[in-house]
Amino acid sequence: MSIEDTAVSSALPATRVLVAEDNRVNRELILAVLRRLGYDATGAADGAEAIALFDSAAPPFDLVLLDLHMPGIGGAEAARELHGRPAPAGRSRPVPLVLMTAETDVIDHLTTGLFAGYVAKPLVWNDLDTLIRRLAALS
Repeated sequence: MSIEDTAVSSALPATRVLVAEDNRVNRELILAVLRRLGYDATGAADGAEAIALFDSAAPPFDLVLLDLHMPGIGGAEAARELHGRPAPAGRSRPVPLVLMTAETDVIDHLTTGLFAGYVAKPLVWNDLDTLIRRLAALS
């Protein structure tokens, strides 16, 4: 699906998505598509920046997309750090963390209990939109 094919969707109102992706071009593309789909999307260049943005966010993020391989603090390490955070006020569950990677062997990462979901790169926009909607509705 191309960006032109995406319509401003009926994404959940004010769904805030944090995208941690070290490749600037990929990050900007993901942010542009998420915004076009109606999400309030913010980007981070690595895990350390994602943790800082997550901790300072007001209102809190509804979902975090974490690239597995980033310099410094990668997605798995950032997930370990963020996983321990309590659920935001007024929510019954912690913020879902979603693994993003081009790797095909991700079972070890998914069985840690840190990630609520997984999206393969290259991203399929409809699948990403569906996953975000499903996880944000559970929060």
